[in-house]
Amino acid sequence: MGPQTPNFSVGSDRPTVGALGRATTWSIGSICFGSLVVAIIRTLRAMFRAARRGNSFIGLLVDCLLGCIASLMQYFNDYAYVQVAMFGKSYLTAAGDTWKLVKSGTAWDALINDNLTDFVYIVLIVFVTAIVGCITAVFGHLSSWDHITWDWAGFIIGCVVAFLITCITMKVIYSGVLTIFIGFWQLKAAQVAWNPAPLGDIPVGEVNSKLEGKYMS
Repeated sequence: MGPQTPNFSVGSDRPTVGALGRATTWSIGSICFGSLVVAIIRTLRAMFRAARRGNSFIGLLVDCLLGCIASLMQYFNDYAYVQVAMFGKSYLTAAGDTWKLVKSGTAWDALINDNLTDFVYIVLIVFVTAIVGCITAVFGHLSSWDHITWDWAGFIIGCVVAFLITCITMKVIYSGVLTIFIGFWQLKAAQVAWNPAPLGDIPVGEVNSKLEGKYMS
């Protein structure tokens, strides 16, 4: 599910390019495998909904459980995919390390981090959408002809376009936030495993060599 790539370096001058290369070449099978797991769960839910008759309590409960499992797997995959791109891990290895993150108690930090950043994303999306909608409404009003105004048409079109573009942009920023979170988690693990001193006292070269040895072995 994606071979280990020997060109990974924590101190690389172009880590984003390296991660993009791994995610689109060597490790793309790992990403597809993770998506396949979610797709299978959602397919089972759709098949169950099609075969279900009536609104029995058991049927609704199973449907709800399958939906929760699919959502949790999608959320779980976000952290696994970051490790696949950063370290060139296979999906199973990345999923195992993500599960270790959950068991270590860091999952609560991740949930808090996501809740705080999600609020910022929502505010930015609403703000940008409203601003662009108002601007296009003004242009629509100024470009009216034959007594036909395009205020609302311009506002709606501007809002839709701005909403889609902003959502895509926020998704990229969200991936960056996850990457930073995973990076700090790995450094924290390095501190605990190799040196009880404060993390700032550990030489950067030592941390890099330890991380490379851990994830390239």
